[in-house]
Amino acid sequence: MDNKQFWNNGFFMLCFGLVLSGCASKSPIYQEKPIKDLYQTAKGLMDKKSYEQAANAFDEVERQHPYSDCTSQAQLLSAYCAFKAQKFSRAIATLDVFIELHPGSASIPYAYYLRALSYYNDMLGLTKDKQLAESALEAFKEVLRRFPTSEYAHDAKIKQEFISEHLACHSMLVAKSSLFDQRHVAAWIQFSRLMEQWPRSILMPEVLYRLIEIQLALGMMPATDKTYAMLTYNFPKNVWTQRADQLIKMIKSGASTPSTCATPVRKE
Repeated sequence: MDNKQFWNNGFFMLCFGLVLSGCASKSPIYQEKPIKDLYQTAKGLMDKKSYEQAANAFDEVERQHPYSDCTSQAQLLSAYCAFKAQKFSRAIATLDVFIELHPGSASIPYAYYLRALSYYNDMLGLTKDKQLAESALEAFKEVLRRFPTSEYAHDAKIKQEFISEHLACHSMLVAKSSLFDQRHVAAWIQFSRLMEQWPRSILMPEVLYRLIEIQLALGMMPATDKTYAMLTYNFPKNVWTQRADQLIKMIKSGASTPSTCATPVRKE
């Protein structure tokens, strides 16, 4: 090896060593601490409402002392802090692990409830994700199924009803879009499915009326009579029943044909 190559190699090794030392200096130094100190630090951050930092600190309790009696509590508090920090996906993931590892814990009803609440709050975000709403609904149903007499059951029931209505509204918008675009077969399928999935929805009178409109457009008179009877029996004084009355009277009097009477009413 000549002197030039030797100095080139030496210079390369020097630069490589400086890069490594620079990277190493930026890495956090791991320090094992007593569980009491870690827990107090995490609790202090939670009390200060520094929830994301507190979640990290509670995770450190579990990481350094995985077999301690305090680990399950730290895990649950980590999920709570992640929830308060609006890191809902993180809270759900932590709670899934807690539920799997500690099914006999006294805090298990709260874990299931907080998990459902995380889905619920996430679904109320800007994206209004239908899949999150469906996950929240199933999670609250599970709370009610597993812990029907718990302190969380009442709120779970209320939120279940709200989410059901939320999903029914979503289905209604989709079905009405098909109807107003004159895609009657698609609309008929969508409104029929809505009626089956959400029979207790406050939207049901309009759903039945829209089905009457569709059935008239498709010339399904026997089905129209059946749907009309269902509407008048269950919602005799509803505004959508009154509109259906007018529609049916126009057809029976011969004042109009079913197809021309079936133009959708857009006013909600």
